[in-house]
Amino acid sequence: MVTNLAAKEAKPLSDTPLKLADYFKIDGVYTPGSISDQPTKGEIFPVTSVMQTDFRAFVEVVFGNWEDVAQSWHVDMSFFVVGKNGTWEVESYQ
Repeated sequence: MVTNLAAKEAKPLSDTPLKLADYFKIDGVYTPGSISDQPTKGEIFPVTSVMQTDFRAFVEVVFGNWEDVAQSWHVDMSFFVVGKNGTWEVESYQ
């Protein structure tokens, strides 16, 4: 299980593109596995979140926003979006 990053542990946003940082092994641009398994609570802070997974693995991501501000996300590669109103529950699969 991935734990939440505290604001003090978050790496600042970088101008270095992620693919270049990965290829040239540049430290301090992102933290693999920085996406939490559970909703975060508390302070919101900007950070480049990177999911650590196997190449071509099936990954399911549930986005939820309980804040008073809009959140925007950029997802790269092959990604299919299915929308739903309300709160997501495990029973939502059925």
